[in-house]
Amino acid sequence: MYKNLFMTAALMVASLQVNAQTAAPDFKGADNNNPISANVFCADPTALEYNGRLYVYGSNDHQEFLANGKKGDNTYGNIKSIVVFSTDDMVNWTFHGTIDTKKICASWTNNPWYVGYGVSWAPSVTWRHNENTNKDEFFLYFCNSSHGVGVLKAESPIGPWTSPNNKLMVTYDTPGANKQGTNANFDPGVTIDDNGVGWLSFGGLGPGTLMPEAARIVKLKPSMTAVDGSAVKIHAPYHFEANELNYIGGKYVYTYCSNRHHCQCARWWYHVLYGQ
Repeated sequence: MYKNLFMTAALMVASLQVNAQTAAPDFKGADNNNPISANVFCADPTALEYNGRLYVYGSNDHQEFLANGKKGDNTYGNIKSIVVFSTDDMVNWTFHGTIDTKKICASWTNNPWYVGYGVSWAPSVTWRHNENTNKDEFFLYFCNSSHGVGVLKAESPIGPWTSPNNKLMVTYDTPGANKQGTNANFDPGVTIDDNGVGWLSFGGLGPGTLMPEAARIVKLKPSMTAVDGSAVKIHAPYHFEANELNYIGGKYVYTYCSNRHHCQCARWWYHVLYGQ
């Protein structure tokens, strides 16, 4: 009984926090802990640990699902918020609702190649303690379609979030970034190294070859909300998208999704080996 009461209360709280987002039917029982959510669709997840709790942020594909009349089609154009979950035991998860990026970034100015804010995909997040203000700071980066990268800032992993800039942080005009009409400046990955320096990886959708040369990395200014200098290429074989950047044991670790170069060859070998 206590378990049922707790689950009911948790669902009521979550329902109040989703900014009127209607949930899909729950296909996960109380004793099934994977996936972390069965009725709020979360794509391109990223995570950070803070005070013993893991916070997961993802593209709100559920918003697209609802906008398309729950038909299952996904054009990605209606994803204008980010979902947030957290856990302290990797089993029980709390849904903290959505970050309304459309509202937060409504005042972004226009530019010659893109009209202000459009969508919010593939977030990446990090945090630090600011010795000057004696406050913890959280920075969340997301791509505004394939056109560039924006950043939000907060003093808590669940917000409230604000936009420190009045436009995208990375655009086609950023020195060293991909150029309009060729490759994309999207799917950011952020990390802070042991010296307190922030770095951001991004880029993708290059030609499906061994070395598309569409991946980029750029140093961030101490504010973490502006780039410091020019972006440079990461020579990543078979690179396609989904950049992520970590600093582990004194090394920068860059991961990404590969393209389909040589896919036909791989499919032929699979047929030879397995007869399928």
